[in-house]
Order: sequence, then C-alpha cells, then structure tokens
Amino acid sequence: MASFEKKLPLEQWQQILANVSHSDLCNVMLTSRHMNSVASWPHMWAGMNINMEKVRKEGLAPLYAINRFKNVDKYMSFDGMTLTTAELDWVLNDIPASPIQSLNLEWNKLSCVSADLLARTVKSLTSVNLNSTNLTMQQCEKLLEASLDSTTLAHLDLCHAYLSRVPPNLLASAVKSLTSVGLARTLMTKEQCKKILEASLD
Repeated sequence: MASFEKKLPLEQWQQILANVSHSDLCNVMLTSRHMNSVASWPHMWAGMNINMEKVRKEGLAPLYAINRFKNVDKYMSFDGMTLTTAELDWVLNDIPASPIQSLNLEWNKLSCVSADLLARTVKSLTSVNLNSTNLTMQQCEKLLEASLDSTTLAHLDLCHAYLSRVPPNLLASAVKSLTSVGLARTLMTKEQCKKILEASLD
C-alpha cells in the first residue's frame, strides 16, 4: 500500500481527496504517515465546522497551532453563547494572532471586558458585530478610537449601545472612516447626528 501511495503525485491525491468529508479525512490520516501528510494539507480543511464549545474551553490558540487548520473559516460567531468574562478574555486575546477577520459577539455581555483589550481585538479585524453587548461608554470610546487607527476594520455594529455621551466629533470621524456602522437604538443626541451628517458630506 505504501509503495502505491507514493507512486501517485501529490496533485493527484489532492484531486482524489478533494470531495472527501472532514471526518473521512481523519480516517485517511490514520492509514499511514504518507497519507497523514497528504490529508493534512490546510486547504482541505478550509471549510471545516469549528467546535465552538472546544474553542470556548480552550481558546483559539490550540486550534490555529495545528497547521492543517490555519485556513479554516475566517468568520467566528459566538452569538448567544453567553461567554463568561474569563472566556471572553481568553478568546479576545487570541484573535489578533489568528487568521480571523470577522467576529460576531452579539448578545454577549461585554461590560466587564477590558476596554483596551476589546479595542485591540476589534482593530485587527475587518468586520465586528457588537449588537446588544452592554458596552460601557469607555468601551465605546476606545472602540471608536481603535476604528480610526485600524487599517482593516470596515464594518462595525454598535446597535443598542448607549452612545449619547460619546464625543460627537469622535463618533462622526469613526463613522466617516468605516464602510458601514450599525447605530440603531443608540440614543444619539442631535449634536452627534448633526456631526455625523456633516462628516458624511466630506
């Protein structure tokens, strides 16, 4: 079997295994060292469903430390999982060093998370959903400041965050720098709305 395996070029094995399920790929990896190497190509695992409970318990670092998982889905959703503060800290600390580009934390309570940690994480992403996450005013300000420094962030959902005490110029500058911003039910003041509209004209 081993000699037959090595007679086929890697490209041919790639075609043969292209439509094999991830659970079957795991079985293929157990057959021999050569097949373990072939079935470990990162692109074969790009669409793998991530075990979110495992991520919740162990963080993201162990997942992306495995070479074959380095191209897994770059979108991560914790929507409705109600992570603890410790779990949130763990996950948020791991994100900047991971391939993740888009993050959904909707309905998680983030008020106990460090504003600096949250801002540092958001700054490294392209899209973040923080709808209904109980953000504090300090967190909102740090997030908006981070959005101005980010070279990647394009979409930020702050729906249901209380923004009325955020400096109007900061809010306007952040909105202007992003492609889209969710601002529904944020209790913005007339001055903030005015500044945002003026910034949009520029």
